Amino acid sequence: MKEILKPVARLNLTDAASEDFVPENCRSMHDLIRFSHEMGVREMFALADRRGRGLYQSKVLELEIPLSFRVLNLEGGLTEKGDTLKRVFLKHVACKPFLAMFAGLAHENIEWDPDTIHFDWEEFDKMSAGIFNPTDSPLLSSYGLLARDYMHAMIRFGYHFAVVDALLVSQAEQNYIQFSFKGGGASESGKTMRLETIRIVLEKYGFTISVRGDMLNAEYRRQNPENTEKRLAVIGYILGRTRLMDMHMDEKNITSFAEAFSGEIDAIFVV
Repeated sequence: MKEILKPVARLNLTDAASEDFVPENCRSMHDLIRFSHEMGVREMFALADRRGRGLYQSKVLELEIPLSFRVLNLEGGLTEKGDTLKRVFLKHVACKPFLAMFAGLAHENIEWDPDTIHFDWEEFDKMSAGIFNPTDSPLLSSYGLLARDYMHAMIRFGYHFAVVDALLVSQAEQNYIQFSFKGGGASESGKTMRLETIRIVLEKYGFTISVRGDMLNAEYRRQNPENTEKRLAVIGYILGRTRLMDMHMDEKNITSFAEAFSGEIDAIFVV
């Protein structure tokens, strides 16, 4: 068993930001899986700058919140009925991680301006306005790749965007959430203060965090399905509640705001 575990289970590629995180240093099956997954997530993240190629087969997801969203059904991510429709509703979604995240994102405590539709404003600014309806464009929409237990979602709010990649199954050791958050329309200090607020809150709920510049990366792994589901709801709630926070941040109130924000989440989701 020891001889088998060495080339199969040992993980040598532990730091995805290291210069040593290259294919040549894969020395086990675990390394290959870790490297392939990391590169896959990076490629999906890069789609934000590549005009959403491959998303023209997606379906428009009609939501009660003003967010332009499209979904691609991988396997079991939509109901049988939903799989036959061109435009679907949340009731047609069967993806467990996606529904958990939207329990937070669409929570009644979050206020939305119905006259402000959220899509990729930065990309839209680069194009000539009036050529097409931005809320129907797959180039500007948020999107989700959905399976029954798996979700990869790119969420675009104005001038910032987030990626949530998650697996939610009954086996705790397989569950994970990877969350990346980048950008914003405010000053660099405003964006930094918002990231610091998000970092404080996520660390409280067991996420491992790294921040580089205006990008935050967070991970939550190997926890039971109930806790993983609640953390997905927390991610959704944070995305909804902080979408314009960088425009009016004050460095003096970061800690107090984060504490109040955590109390709000505790009361809603009993995390």
